[in-house]
Amino acid sequence: IMSDPGRLSQRWYDDAIESGVSAEQLVEITSIIGFVTIADTLSRALSIPQRPFPEAQDGEPHRQVEAGTKIDRAWVPMVEIEQAEGLLEMMYTQIAETAGFVFNVGRCLTAVPEAVRDFFSAFLPNYTTHGPVSAGGLNRSQVELLSCSTSAWNDCFY
Repeated sequence: IMSDPGRLSQRWYDDAIESGVSAEQLVEITSIIGFVTIADTLSRALSIPQRPFPEAQDGEPHRQVEAGTKIDRAWVPMVEIEQAEGLLEMMYTQIAETAGFVFNVGRCLTAVPEAVRDFFSAFLPNYTTHGPVSAGGLNRSQVELLSCSTSAWNDCFY
């Protein structure tokens, strides 16, 4: 998912599902990969030495699937903004208020609301779309240019 996102396709997704991985497991895996990628990228940008991963801990994935998910515009089941309730509705609102819109990656994680929360707890503080990131910093257009250039460089269809 991270090392070669240009190869992600409907066929790749279908093959993963046929191999026994559930859509919700893919959503959680993608959220974790995104979270770790954000942390690693920020560490590299700040020249913070990478550290080994901590030891694995016992526990179970969230596996809490949101009611009302459906496959419509994406490969994975998701909850549309208009159908969101409770925690998911609150997260959609927070993302929209913070960023000015809801990112498609956020929508594609909604089958597992905790995956949305986990991903955006790392994403939103590091990616603001309201004016400069800091005084004299980048504006939204410049941030988007860097994001798109980085996606193109990494052969990411997003």
